[in-house]
Amino acid sequence: MAFDFNKLTNASAESIQKSALLAREKNNSEISDLHLLFVLVKDQEGIAAETIKKQKADLGQLSDAIDEKIRKLAVLDKESENISISAKLAEVPDKADQEKDKLGDEFVSREHLLLALLLTECQSADILRLFRVLCRIGTKLLLIIGYKNLYNF
Repeated sequence: MAFDFNKLTNASAESIQKSALLAREKNNSEISDLHLLFVLVKDQEGIAAETIKKQKADLGQLSDAIDEKIRKLAVLDKESENISISAKLAEVPDKADQEKDKLGDEFVSREHLLLALLLTECQSADILRLFRVLCRIGTKLLLIIGYKNLYNF
């Protein structure tokens, strides 16, 4: 069953759109989970960045690490109209939707997207682990958005 993009909040839809624009700007051949994480981290006013900051992770170093990984992604020889979505990024909206349902929320927000990135085996989760924020941020994020029944990551 395909994800219903009408379930996204305006902010989460904007984050996904910005990740596509970032991939195009970097001339990458596909939009990856790294593009989405970069957008979430760079939004200094967003809850994803706020949550990461509260976990004592340095957002500047984190965004630099993400940017370094993005620079290593495949690039197009010439500007293309069609940029594909990576297999890992394609998993994120469905996982975010599942988390939304577990939390009893109506729409998929940026918090759900961040949580889905944390729960997907992808480069974004690896980077967050490197910065030692995976479990702590997951638990903190769930507490921030009101999830009462914490479960193990």
